[in-house]
Amino acid sequence: MDIPFSSLALSLTQLYILISVLTSLLLLHLVRQYIVPLFSPLRNLKHPPSPSWIWGNMLQIFAAPSGELHREWEAEFGSVYAYRQLMNHAYTYPKPVAVQRSLARAVGEGLLIAEGEVHKRQRRIMNPSFSPAEIRELTPIFWDKAGELRDIWVKELDQAAAGGANDLVIDICKWMSRATLDIIGLAGFGYAFESLTDESNDLARAFSDLLILQRPSILILLLNLIPGFTLLPIKRNRVAAHSRDTLRRTGMELVKLKKEAVRQTLDGKRDEQEIGRKQVAGRDLLTALVRANMANDLPDEGRLDDEQVLAQISTFLLAGHETTSTAVIWALFALSKHQDVQTKLRKELQRYPESMPGMDELNNIPYLDWVVREVLRFHTPVGGTVRIADADDEIPVSTPYTDRHGVQRTSIPIKNGDGIYIPIKNVNRTPTLWGPDGESFNPERWAHVPEEATHIPGVWAHILSFLGGPRACIGYKFSVVEIKVFLYTIVREFEFEFADKTMEFEERSTIVTRPVIKGRVKEGPALPLRLRRAQ
Repeated sequence: MDIPFSSLALSLTQLYILISVLTSLLLLHLVRQYIVPLFSPLRNLKHPPSPSWIWGNMLQIFAAPSGELHREWEAEFGSVYAYRQLMNHAYTYPKPVAVQRSLARAVGEGLLIAEGEVHKRQRRIMNPSFSPAEIRELTPIFWDKAGELRDIWVKELDQAAAGGANDLVIDICKWMSRATLDIIGLAGFGYAFESLTDESNDLARAFSDLLILQRPSILILLLNLIPGFTLLPIKRNRVAAHSRDTLRRTGMELVKLKKEAVRQTLDGKRDEQEIGRKQVAGRDLLTALVRANMANDLPDEGRLDDEQVLAQISTFLLAGHETTSTAVIWALFALSKHQDVQTKLRKELQRYPESMPGMDELNNIPYLDWVVREVLRFHTPVGGTVRIADADDEIPVSTPYTDRHGVQRTSIPIKNGDGIYIPIKNVNRTPTLWGPDGESFNPERWAHVPEEATHIPGVWAHILSFLGGPRACIGYKFSVVEIKVFLYTIVREFEFEFADKTMEFEERSTIVTRPVIKGRVKEGPALPLRLRRAQ
């Protein structure tokens, strides 16, 4: 069959237009990535040599343990320095587009991704769902799942004892990930993953696959920088698309069910015109959000549409699951390394007769509070964050610094488009703020916090782990209580130590920073501990 010349000409024209558009986008990106930075005032800062014209220092950063290169560079160049990468005034410094794309592929356009007025609006609507009163209602879920995890370990220890062993080796990373996933499923949106007893849940698998796909690599950099790469027919993109479809399908079903439950609760009780934001029961955060979103005393501009509500489900999963499980993992790591701290904490907790104290009593246990603060300071789950200036600016510094031309400065000049890295881990550990032992794990420091550290603008405990200002973690109170519940339950019941005392660990980051066995990075996060019943 002959193809009409006009049709062929049209197809060639469309192809030419497509190639032209893609070429233009690539050239625009190259100009922004490599030409514009040549005129940035950040070039006047001291900086390490760049080993690659294309990648800058990024491959070095990916290859090193979390925060290690930034610590070395700070020691060499001071607290103000620059480095090359591919890619308070919180809304003047949004996340880089590449970071937004990466997070959006994992969690959708939720609170983590939103910027400017959209973020302010979402935050305003969601704040009531994270109040102390709401978290107090959710605390029984924390205790139930922590107790379920304890009982599973007790049963496995009993089975080991029947075979003549008095201890058990387990991988803490896997168990904590499953336990905190169950909690955020129930507390976040009333969904039972039951992953402590069944790992086959489709939603859990879909979310896990999306996170695995975000591990740093050259492919990830290309996907973030060039959106068209996500359309390539490769296995990675197919898995990501399937996972997102699963999350979306299940999430929309949950949103629909929550809205219907709210309507049924209201039916026959009050005239619709009298519906208020506090009149519908429901313990999970999604119900609280839907309840507030459907209230008649909320203006239209204060509501989220279904797509925005849906995006919060994935946000709850990431922020309430990965970060909290990581914090508990590092807490057990620190207690295994510092047996004296573990013993002191256990003695304190065993003095309390209640197996499940209330939230207020739990928060007032002194040494438990010190340990949690020190874990989140020294082993912060998120090691750093990046922002891009959307206007020229001057960032003042507390201590003058000298640029690479020998000029002493009291502020950092920033040009529109410049990237700013906030080294959370390094700020939390620096001896300049925390004293000579700032790079050591020491819960007793919280008896007398150094004056310099009290000026850190964090939302909790003078640390940056939950950030600060309008971009601070909305669920930090939720996370702190959950961490304390797990430690209270586990440390009272078990003694634990490293399964192999010769084994070394490194801190490695994807979205969060977790322990990996040195020399076995490709195996992913792992923390094998030896457990026995506490005396």
